[in-house]
Amino acid sequence: MSTPAIHVQNLGKRYRLQNSDVRTWTLRETLRNAGLSALSRLRGTAPKHRRTEDFWALRDVSFAIQPGEIVGLIGRNGAGKSTLLKLLSRITDPTTGRIELNGRVASLLEVGTGFNGELTGRENIFLNGAILGMSRAEIHSQFDQIVDFAEIGPFVDTPVKRYSSGMFVRLAFAVAAHLQNEILIVDEVLAVGDSKFQRRCLDKMQDVARSGHTVILVSHQMQLVQSLATRALLLEDGKLIGDGEPGLIIARYLGQKAERYDLSRFGGEPDAIGRFIALSFSSGEQTWPASVAQGEPLTAHLEIELSAPLHEGNLFIAVRNSEGIEVFSSNWSETNSLLELQPGTYHFDVSLPTLYLRPDAYWISLCLIRNQADSISLLRGLEMPPIIPSATSDKLLESRRWGLVTLPCEWSQK
Repeated sequence: MSTPAIHVQNLGKRYRLQNSDVRTWTLRETLRNAGLSALSRLRGTAPKHRRTEDFWALRDVSFAIQPGEIVGLIGRNGAGKSTLLKLLSRITDPTTGRIELNGRVASLLEVGTGFNGELTGRENIFLNGAILGMSRAEIHSQFDQIVDFAEIGPFVDTPVKRYSSGMFVRLAFAVAAHLQNEILIVDEVLAVGDSKFQRRCLDKMQDVARSGHTVILVSHQMQLVQSLATRALLLEDGKLIGDGEPGLIIARYLGQKAERYDLSRFGGEPDAIGRFIALSFSSGEQTWPASVAQGEPLTAHLEIELSAPLHEGNLFIAVRNSEGIEVFSSNWSETNSLLELQPGTYHFDVSLPTLYLRPDAYWISLCLIRNQADSISLLRGLEMPPIIPSATSDKLLESRRWGLVTLPCEWSQK
């Protein structure tokens, strides 16, 4: 067997969390605390330390990826996907274990990563090539292809800080995919581009793999992973629990059960007065069903926590399908008055008596606002139970339907 492009052994990443009240100190309080700390040292009494807690984002992860493989990395939010990509990209160091990378790595993790906003598109192309160890002649040989793929010809000598998000991600992907590297790592950032550009990116990733290079792709679009990846890895709570044929791993992923999402760790803005702390689903008598059939009911149970009064508040939800298309949205004020709440914990239910969504995987986004406009807490991409065909549905008929929803229709002839 050939030498693996990526070999990961017993990989672990630990973060040390400090448990203390987050607050802003005045200058007087800062000086007072500094004085008290110095006084404690003079007296030989140790100052009180904040209590710390270890959080393992990844633990005991091992796998090997061969040249030419396209590997889909999937898992729920907080499973450890982003941490693993940062370790493979050498953005951060592991706490335990080791990573062997045989070849140069090009990573596309966030829009703008590795780019200098003050430099032009042309200058950033040459900068990224130099970082990969390429000569100026090697970069120049790929330059026209990069510019054509990114469709930024008229703007190639414009500072990239003036680019739109779509232009930025097109250039970033073009640079990562065309410059000489043996390993390409791509996160969800392709969602920024339009469908035409996404198709070109997918074709390019297949070309990269056919040339013997390795691709790691993270996506919440299971259809994309199914059609593109030759193998899938499934992470859960920082551990690798699945590795194999994409269809089987995706089925296992969609069948995972949980009691609820613990959203408290996602927090919010440091000075936010409220946050989401839990989300769960139910259908009839089932708590967090593995899947829900078309025509069945589904209820989302939200839990929020307020540290200060909420005035003119509102709650929003939006649902997207596996292609990233928003198929449904709603908000509290559609049927109720704006929220006026005192500090405390509150529970809200959003019920759909009958599901008309097409069979697919879906993700929900949540938003809490105050004063009718100011966002307090925003969470995106939380997986819902997947929608499956009803037991009475005709598979042949379903295959002939298209659209985002399946609405009840009555046909008649007169």
